[in-house]
Amino acid sequence: MCDGGLISEVGKREARVIAVVDDDESFRDALQRFLRTLGFQVETFASGREILGSNQLGLVTCVILDLAMPEMGGLEVQQQLAARGLRIPIVFVTAHRDNQLGQRAVAVGAACRPPKTGEPGRASSLGAGGVGGAVSAR
Repeated sequence: MCDGGLISEVGKREARVIAVVDDDESFRDALQRFLRTLGFQVETFASGREILGSNQLGLVTCVILDLAMPEMGGLEVQQQLAARGLRIPIVFVTAHRDNQLGQRAVAVGAACRPPKTGEPGRASSLGAGGVGGAVSAR
C-alpha cells in the first residue's frame, strides 16, 4: 500500500521549529511542553545570544521571544534577526507591565504582546491561533 513515495518525501523535508527564547527556565519548559502537545517541534533558548548563535536558526519558523531579558532584550534579538535578513514571525511575551516596551514592540511589527501571566485565557491563545498561524504562514 505504501510505496514510500509521499512518506519518504515528507521525511526529507526539514522540520519546522518554534523557538522559545526566555530567561525564565520554568516558563520555557512549560511553554515547550504545551506546544509539543499541539504537535509542534520546539527548541528552547535561555538568551538572545543563545538563539542567535544556534545552528538551528535556519529551521525556525516562529519565535516566542521575551521582551525583557538581561544582556539582550527581545527587541534587540528581533533587530539582529532582521539585520541577517531573517523574516521570522515573532510573538513577544513579557511578565513586565512596561507600556513603552510594548509600544516599541508594536512599532517593529508586533501584532500583539500577550502576557506570560495575569490574564486568564490570553496566554493559551498562543497555541492554536497565534503560533499555529505564524508557523503555517511560512
